[in-house]
Amino acid sequence: MENKEAVIRQHYAYMQAIAAEARGPYRAQSAVPQPNNVLEEILLPTFVNARVKAATAEAMQEVLRTEVAPLPV
Repeated sequence: MENKEAVIRQHYAYMQAIAAEARGPYRAQSAVPQPNNVLEEILLPTFVNARVKAATAEAMQEVLRTEVAPLPV
């Protein structure tokens, strides 16, 4: 069994690093190393899916903005 406090600390540090990375340009794959513990095995697939869905939604929104933008006169 893993130390719960250590797992939570690792998770918090990972989330902080992911948030800092997200403030920069989009990267297809995160450069932040994933902690190796039971909590991350459960949660990480959800975060990865959310990241891809958010990037897809943002790209679709930009395409729609381009489609409806008025033509320059």
